[in-house]
Amino acid sequence: MNLSKPSWRRKENAMAYLMTVPALLPYLLFNLIPILWAVYISFTYYDGYTSPTFAGLDNYMLAFKDSEWWSSVMNTMIFAFGKLIIEVPLALIMAVILNEAVRGKSWFRAIFFMPHVTSMAVMGLIFFFIFRPLNGILNGILEMLHLIGDPIDYLGQPFTAMVSVIIVAVWHGFGINMILFLAGLQTIPRDVYESASIDGANAAEKLWYITIPMLGSILKIVTMLMIVWTLKSFDLIKVLTDGGPFGSTEVMFTYIFNYFFGSSYGSQYGYGSALGVIATVIIAIITLVYHRWTRNLKSHT
Repeated sequence: MNLSKPSWRRKENAMAYLMTVPALLPYLLFNLIPILWAVYISFTYYDGYTSPTFAGLDNYMLAFKDSEWWSSVMNTMIFAFGKLIIEVPLALIMAVILNEAVRGKSWFRAIFFMPHVTSMAVMGLIFFFIFRPLNGILNGILEMLHLIGDPIDYLGQPFTAMVSVIIVAVWHGFGINMILFLAGLQTIPRDVYESASIDGANAAEKLWYITIPMLGSILKIVTMLMIVWTLKSFDLIKVLTDGGPFGSTEVMFTYIFNYFFGSSYGSQYGYGSALGVIATVIIAIITLVYHRWTRNLKSHT
């Protein structure tokens, strides 16, 4: 018995593999090869000009002793947690409201979604002028309403700077998550809510016992995407605060940026690449832990 594949099957498989080449080449050129190059550079001393020299684990050992790096990691966690606990409930509540018979809800959807398609760097620049202490729009409004006497330097104090960055990030991101929740709400039968109303359930009880459980899968995906996107934050913080004041808003990727293109640390591509690898591992671990936790949580419900 001839167990080999027919010639037409081999030709079909070859054609299928050949058709994946146009999509595979950009991935190799712009994703896989740069990643492998960064991993290689992380084991070397390299300034971008001279030839790389092998450094072993020196860059990684230096990273574990770098207090400023771990401070930026902690700032990233604070930023991500603050954004998460505000944005997810806000997006869900707005989705529930706009899912009802609200007049002009299509306009509200477009307005809330619009910040998401705005460049993060441009938005950071706009909010810089809003938050600045002298001639800032926010201080001007508050002074006009006699709510403050002296201008507040929102971006010049550690606590208010982090809060300001979180608020801008939430304003930028909650619209897309609201749209995702709206899509999930469209799949929930109206009969379920009508039955709950007959049983005397109020709006809060419907949200807690019907909406959230039935949006479980979408809620998990939205939260995971938010975790990944937030941990990779760079452009907003770079434009709005540049990691200041005193490093209080310095996150992982703005800190890494300084070793590649910043003037304060010089060109230390090897060490910057090592920090990039460590940041990638941190994000991967957090994502895997969240995925495992939500899977176990689902199995116990």
